Amino acid sequence: AGAATRASFTYEPTQSTLRYDVRVSGVAAPRIVAVTLRRRDARGASRVAHVLSGPNVASARGILALNQANREALLNGQLVITAITTGAPPAESRLMLPGASTREPVGGR
Repeated sequence: AGAATRASFTYEPTQSTLRYDVRVSGVAAPRIVAVTLRRRDARGASRVAHVLSGPNVASARGILALNQANREALLNGQLVITAITTGAPPAESRLMLPGASTREPVGGR
């Protein structure tokens, strides 16, 4: 099957922050290279917006400050969570907010 990413997020619009809790399953931790939050730039190229966790880490949590480009990408459903692993295709989950200015957790798999 390969890697699967589960995540919960809470967006705080007044502070432009994103609280996250991500977990990678389906692969051993030593095969995990990173979990990233990616967005497409104006030319359509996928760019790493934030590294949520590094090598050998199957779960991570934290709070990110979002710049304007990443905030707009979040509000437009254009952020993607990617688990990068060795020997397997990346596991991706699109981060969708249930409304443009909500504080409810959003998740992906």
